[in-house]
Amino acid sequence: MKMLKWIGSFWKFGLVAILSALAGAFIAAMFMPGMAAPSGWADVMTAMFTFFALIVAVSAFFTWKKSKIRDDGYEVAKAYVNSVVELHETMIAALSPLMRVMATPGTVVPSAKECGALVIGLNQAAGAMEAALKRMAMRKRELSFWGVKLTEEADLIHQEIHKQSFQFALVLIHFSDACNNAYVLGQRDEFPTIQMLTSRADTLITSLTKEFNKRQSVGMASLYVHC
Repeated sequence: MKMLKWIGSFWKFGLVAILSALAGAFIAAMFMPGMAAPSGWADVMTAMFTFFALIVAVSAFFTWKKSKIRDDGYEVAKAYVNSVVELHETMIAALSPLMRVMATPGTVVPSAKECGALVIGLNQAAGAMEAALKRMAMRKRELSFWGVKLTEEADLIHQEIHKQSFQFALVLIHFSDACNNAYVLGQRDEFPTIQMLTSRADTLITSLTKEFNKRQSVGMASLYVHC
């Protein structure tokens, strides 16, 4: 579609240039009698078409450059979307150790040995969330360099995902500490903290899932615009 539009613009521009060249040659022949000779006409037409070719070449270059920048901007926008998907997948992966330590009905309290592995898993999940967050933020910053920006709706979704994902990573870290204190060191006073963290984690999981689904419903076509 882009190619057809470019060809149409090129044809219109070329037609105008050719007509201008012929008009220039006709005027030159009227006011410069010597140009009416065959050699004079040949010189005029050669100069005109050389000039026309130069203009076409310059126009084609800038058209190609603009198109290339737009295409590269689309690729950067796709990279941003991939970083959001990666963050979502990282959150889902974090649920494996998290669900094991959340104080929910029917959950079996982990042993001290099992909790040691869960503490490691929670810390790794928090680190993965932070790394994925940094990649998403970096990809978003790159958009403006390529003349692309998120739509107002998409930007609001991005802000919510970033804020809540950061809070979720903090909850994972706090859960790691509480789990170690309660189940490994036997500090019973940590149980209320685990219950509070469970409620907070449940709220964030629900809210983040909603924001990630909202981002999918926006669609690529409505995700960004060119500056």
